[in-house]
Amino acid sequence: MEQLFTLQRLDFDVSEIRTYFASLPADQYTPGGYRTRRFDCFKLSTAGLIKLPHQDFYQSSDYNPKLGGIVRSYQPLADELTGLASFAQLLQTFARLSALRGEAVEIGVHQLEISCSEGHLGYPAPEGIHQDGFQVIGIYVVGVDNLQGGETLLYREKHGRPILRWTLNPGELLVINDRELFHYTSPIRVQQPGRGVRDAFVFTANALAGGQYSTAA
Repeated sequence: MEQLFTLQRLDFDVSEIRTYFASLPADQYTPGGYRTRRFDCFKLSTAGLIKLPHQDFYQSSDYNPKLGGIVRSYQPLADELTGLASFAQLLQTFARLSALRGEAVEIGVHQLEISCSEGHLGYPAPEGIHQDGFQVIGIYVVGVDNLQGGETLLYREKHGRPILRWTLNPGELLVINDRELFHYTSPIRVQQPGRGVRDAFVFTANALAGGQYSTAA
């Protein structure tokens, strides 16, 4: 990825995708009951999109001070979801915007619903300002209901001033050079009495088969 980040609104319909957020299992690694989650990995190459055998998720404590060093087991994405043409189009768009050079790209897909209610915030980034330990990451918001907050910020230095402040709207994809930038998303809170939700995918990507990676100056 030559740019530090890319923000783009996608013009295809993902309403069918959102129906698969309603029954996500609880994320047992995050206390508070505000986060539900599934996870899977895919390989995208000239042969197309291939769902890889299900695997656990791991981050070093160098990147995640809260959950780093822990092998996390999440349930896989629903086969019906990953079989949708719109899902494949979403991953292909993310890979294209990532511009990773190589014979193939491995993409981790985190399907996340963050909720909030009166007196209870939801935390899209409980680890604070951070990097994820990949070449490129992406955040795509599928839908939001009855909430405010959730502003995403990008930084060149972890304790510096943000170079981007933006609240992602449904249909917007933010692709980030994870080796050059830090990122954070602020807590969400309800706008009106009741429950608020933020449904999003977080993508992580590395080039495979000797791919090269370049950064912007």
